[in-house]
Amino acid sequence: MRKLLLCVAAAGSVMAIASPAAAQWQRPGYDNAYHRGDAAPWLRQLQQIRFQRDQLARSGRLSRGEAARLDYDIRDTERSIMISSRNGIGPRQARNLDGRMTHLRNELARYSDHDGRRWNRHW
Repeated sequence: MRKLLLCVAAAGSVMAIASPAAAQWQRPGYDNAYHRGDAAPWLRQLQQIRFQRDQLARSGRLSRGEAARLDYDIRDTERSIMISSRNGIGPRQARNLDGRMTHLRNELARYSDHDGRRWNRHW
């Protein structure tokens, strides 16, 4: 009986010591929010991208077709964020979402920096 009690006590103490260390572990380079399914950082970025798209549309730098393509990409990215966040966003999905955000920002920069549809020919 003593041996059984001693084994149970030893196992309990090992579990008590190991559980705080396991709770603090996380992969280097990845935010812990990815594993909780926290979609807030990407949704905030999408909100900023939408605002910039609206500003470009108001200033006349976007044609209707360009605005429609950007809207489609934004909605598609938002749908991916919501689907991915249901079961927790893993590192691979996080990289995919970061790539989509980079693509959207590059498209916005391309439209805002260079207006290729209306060249000024008054040299």
